[in-house]
Amino acid sequence: MGCLLWVFAALAQQPTAEPTTTTIAPLAEEDSGGMAPEAWRIGPIGGRSGLSLREHAVVGGEGGVSVTTAALRVTIDDFSTDIEMPVAAYATPAGRTTDVGNLTLRGMYRLRGDRWEHGIGGEVHFSVGDPAWTWASRSEELWPGGGFNALWRSRYVSGETTVLTELSGGAHGAIPYGPFPRAYARVGAAVAVDQTVVGPLGVSGELAASWWDVSPLDITGLTRVDLLEGLRARGGVVLPIGEWAALAPDVDEPGLRDIAVVFDLVMAP
Repeated sequence: MGCLLWVFAALAQQPTAEPTTTTIAPLAEEDSGGMAPEAWRIGPIGGRSGLSLREHAVVGGEGGVSVTTAALRVTIDDFSTDIEMPVAAYATPAGRTTDVGNLTLRGMYRLRGDRWEHGIGGEVHFSVGDPAWTWASRSEELWPGGGFNALWRSRYVSGETTVLTELSGGAHGAIPYGPFPRAYARVGAAVAVDQTVVGPLGVSGELAASWWDVSPLDITGLTRVDLLEGLRARGGVVLPIGEWAALAPDVDEPGLRDIAVVFDLVMAP
């Protein structure tokens, strides 16, 4: 009996093991190039402050529109603000001209998670200076008018693969001429996959749908190269398959028409 009491006392004095828990590492704020992942229409969630220069050239068919957009991004903790100013060069009956598009102001708040992260916010746009009487791939980008969109974005990361999504909706007004009504609502959805191939090289594909829009369905393919830490170049094509299928408001018959060649340079030191 004494031996049993001694055994029980010894067991009672043994340290109890701490319960083990498995945690998932927080989602990285930046990808391997030091940038927040983004597609062409779908912008980033979080990431660094920086500058970008984007070129969107419509070629073929009745193309000839070239849009150069300068953008400034400021990020403080989980808040980010973007200012975008496009300038369009296009043909008119009097010859080729250059005018400014609509100034866009955007604000986003980042909701952090483990594998999923989300961003909620909104954007407003309005005409400044001499308006550009043309359009490229988004109805509110160039044609003179004003309005707002509510935005929801998400991203999911698994290894070297990032999945991006965006939902948007808003109300807009425009100078009524050609395909543009005086007022319209626009809703949109987009999904993209970004894949790091090797080292600084990666590719992405995006499908974007929206209505009312001058280009209601687009497929975009991009190649990205991280030239330096905080310096990224991307290039690719935008295929306006909605326009080819005669879904666009200014197209009556289906058929292959123009495509867009796109390029941008992002600097986020």
